Amino acid sequence: MNILDAVLSGIIGFQVIFGFVKGLLNKAVELGIFLASVVAAYFYYKKGGGLLTIMLVFLLAQLALHMVFWLVRKLVLKDKVKPSPYLRVGGGIIGACEGVVMVLVALVSLHFLNGFLGSANTALTRTLETSFFYTRYREMSRQSAVPGVQEAYQIGEVLKAGDGKIKLDEETVNELRENKSIQAILGDEELLENIKQRNYTKILSDPKFFAVLNDKELLKQLAEIGLRDQDL
Repeated sequence: MNILDAVLSGIIGFQVIFGFVKGLLNKAVELGIFLASVVAAYFYYKKGGGLLTIMLVFLLAQLALHMVFWLVRKLVLKDKVKPSPYLRVGGGIIGACEGVVMVLVALVSLHFLNGFLGSANTALTRTLETSFFYTRYREMSRQSAVPGVQEAYQIGEVLKAGDGKIKLDEETVNELRENKSIQAILGDEELLENIKQRNYTKILSDPKFFAVLNDKELLKQLAEIGLRDQDL
């Protein structure tokens, strides 16, 4: 257990208390809005939407649905109704579920960030390696049969392995060179120099880098490379 575990435990605890205060009905509606927003973002991605704009779609869906719920509640419920003890307990349970989901999202984000930064941030790596939550997340993701979960884990591992540890054969290199997003990066000397110098500010602000993150086929290729490398 370390400071990261304390923060993540605090998130779950806060959500439990918040759910207990608000009650089952309010939390159930909020959970429904959350799930509906996730579904909206998922279908947007499946229709060809960019990976980086999924969060924007998710937030806009959340905002719109919350506004609708607020309006309906104002029209239907004139007086504020206090939840019963049973509804408070139910709200606490749903709050706990929301807290777990938030922790999972945080762990996935940290997994990608750790893979991207590599040896440039040893403090983050040490924190994650000694974290109870992160260790369990890696174990579950590695063996998960849920679509997308293991793939996300593998992409993070590929990014981390790419920090001078992974050796690609000539066939794989040629495969990647054929990708249009990769070709755009290889043709940009300034971006290549920024990558070499690990200038993350300029890398993250370059549209060619965003194009790589939005390229679904390339992400699948990277996941496959990670699987092959793990088997060696």
